[in-house]
Amino acid sequence: MKRLFIALEMSPPLRDRLAGIIGGIISARWVHPASFHLTLRFIGEFDGGAAQDITDRLLSLRVASFDLALEGVDLFESRGWVRAV
Repeated sequence: MKRLFIALEMSPPLRDRLAGIIGGIISARWVHPASFHLTLRFIGEFDGGAAQDITDRLLSLRVASFDLALEGVDLFESRGWVRAV
């Protein structure tokens, strides 16, 4: 099963800024900054065939570019453990 979600890639300058502040959470398992993204929507878990169909449809969408300003950083916790920043 693959976990699918819709996300925005981060620009290299934003990834670099975030990479500079990620060391302050104890016991965190950090992903490589190249994998940083802004999740817009979790879709769910799907098998390989359905996952590919959904991916193909999402990749076919065309959306006009837009500016996005981020302010602040927050944490998502589950049972007292930080799950995502």
